[in-house]
Amino acid sequence: MARTTTRTVLFAMVIAVIALSTVAALPAAADADSADRSVNDTTLEPGDTAEITVTVEMDASGDDLTLTETFNGEVQSASLQGVTVDGQSVSPAFDQIDSNGAVASLTSTGTNATVEFTYVVQATGNTGNISIDGDVDSGGN
Repeated sequence: MARTTTRTVLFAMVIAVIALSTVAALPAAADADSADRSVNDTTLEPGDTAEITVTVEMDASGDDLTLTETFNGEVQSASLQGVTVDGQSVSPAFDQIDSNGAVASLTSTGTNATVEFTYVVQATGNTGNISIDGDVDSGGN
C-alpha cells in the first residue's frame, strides 16, 4: 500500500514568518510503522536551498523500501545527500533525483530498521511555491 502526502515550501524575496509545521507525516506502507518528512527551512529566498529528511520506521519484516517524491513549482535542482539504515550510511540500490522529483530504493532494510533519506532542493530565482508529494512503498505489498 502506498502512502501519500504533500508538503509546501514557501519562498519569497523577503523572508516571512509562516505558520507551517516542519514535519509532515507520510502515510506509511504496510511494512512500515511510520513515515515522516521534515524540512529544515520552510521559507526560502530565490536561489536558497532546503534540506528534506524522510524517516521511515520499518516493522519486523525488513522488506525492500522505495521512496518516491514529486516536486512541483519553483525547483531549480535537487540532490540526494544520503541514505542511512539504523544510522549507518548505505548506498541505495537505485536512485534518481532532479528538479522534477526523486526515487530511491533499498533492498532488505532489516527488521525494525529506521531508514532516513536526506536530499536538498534549490529554489529557482523566481518567487513562488514548491510542493512535494511523496509515497513510501515496501516490498511486502
